[in-house]
Amino acid sequence: MTRLSVLTVLAAGLVGGGACGGTVGVPMPDDDPTGIWQFSDADSEVTLGLATDGTFERVDASIPSMQCGRVSGSWAQAGDELVLSLDATSGGGQERFAFSVDGAVLSLTDAASGTRLYSSVSRVASCVDYGFGSWQGTLAASVDGEALTFNDVEVDLDIDGGSLRITSLWRPCPTCPPEDPELIVEIDAPGELDPGTYTVQNFAGAEMTMFGFFHPDPGDPDFEGFSTERLSPPGEFVLAAVAPESVSATFSFRGNPRSDGNTPSDGSTFTLVMEGVVELTYR
Repeated sequence: MTRLSVLTVLAAGLVGGGACGGTVGVPMPDDDPTGIWQFSDADSEVTLGLATDGTFERVDASIPSMQCGRVSGSWAQAGDELVLSLDATSGGGQERFAFSVDGAVLSLTDAASGTRLYSSVSRVASCVDYGFGSWQGTLAASVDGEALTFNDVEVDLDIDGGSLRITSLWRPCPTCPPEDPELIVEIDAPGELDPGTYTVQNFAGAEMTMFGFFHPDPGDPDFEGFSTERLSPPGEFVLAAVAPESVSATFSFRGNPRSDGNTPSDGSTFTLVMEGVVELTYR
């Protein structure tokens, strides 16, 4: 994302779209801070979601340094103070602010930042919105009975567009040659990328399809690897969880040998990719 597009996001206040977390709603009367709030200036943008169940999430984006982070935990009102208790994954501890609510404006004051005025918005921002990071993660699978973890991962992900492609190489050591085994899984949905089971369907117009590919030696000029084309029986990709900054899934498939043209294999040679696990995060 260019600086111009980032400033456009700041000016728009990230209003619109479905909620990525927190609770969408108009602030309650009598200084109830429940809602989703956003502070912006030239250097930073902070989005704070205070849910009705007492949980919160906050996304802090630093524009000059192109850094973004998310923290979460629980919140409580103690007199005229707003108390944020961070969970263990966010570092723990508490943050306390003097606060007030005036219509669609939340005022938060502490010694570190002084007074900041937050406007009511419709959704909690995601670090993906700013484009400062990238999708990273691992694939693990059992290939013909051998457990492999693929750490060299490239991810093309479009949650709104319904597509995910993960290309990975198995690198057991930093100096291993590039001919290490390659594993590719790809799914495609007609709408947004939602949790569900995607099966191998090799025909035009199929919904929620999956493609799998495994090559034991990508440097071999005489063999094209195994894929789910002309697959029987079918495999599946189970998308367990999709969040703005994380994706989890499992998969398995039988790969048949690839070849020039459309000549199907006789079924005597194949590879089994089983117990596949995908864990991706945006950072």
